[in-house]
Amino acid sequence: MRNINYKPKKKPTPWRKVSMASWRPTGDSSTYCLDDLEMDMALLYCKTQDVNLYSLVIKALSMTIEKHPKINSTVRWWNIRERKDLSIFFHTIKDAKSDDLS
Repeated sequence: MRNINYKPKKKPTPWRKVSMASWRPTGDSSTYCLDDLEMDMALLYCKTQDVNLYSLVIKALSMTIEKHPKINSTVRWWNIRERKDLSIFFHTIKDAKSDDLS
């Protein structure tokens, strides 16, 4: 993709070569993760600091990606490429009753 800036390619480790050789593309390059978190302390922090919970979650995600930059990678032509830029898309619903995302 021309609009994505990547870091220079690194030589893959032997483990990564074996991993990539056994991997077959599914057509969807997204990775999904689910986790259950205790949010009592986060909600209390948001209430006392007048911070939106969404803002707290986005900040936590960006700090995690910044600390572990390999998360911010993509597969291009059988090579794993790390992106230079960090961007997060966070989908929200303005009115949960109508479930209208427009």
